[in-house]
Amino acid sequence: MRNTHLSDRMVALLIQNLARRAGFPNWKELGGHSLRAGFITSALRQGNAEWKVRRQTGHRSSQAFRRYIRGQQDGGDAATVL
Repeated sequence: MRNTHLSDRMVALLIQNLARRAGFPNWKELGGHSLRAGFITSALRQGNAEWKVRRQTGHRSSQAFRRYIRGQQDGGDAATVL
């Protein structure tokens, strides 16, 4: 336990360690943004309104928010990328 927040680097290391142990081949590429992108993509696919998801993630601009949506540019599915 810590008395301070986790740094972005610590979050990335935790995610990478868990992904490596789970056998993900691209574990070195994962980090906090991977979790954020997964949350945003999943929330939108489940039919949640963009403004509600943006309120949860703290994004003020739609442009910044939309960079986190996976599977739109290449037609792929975020779940198959892992």
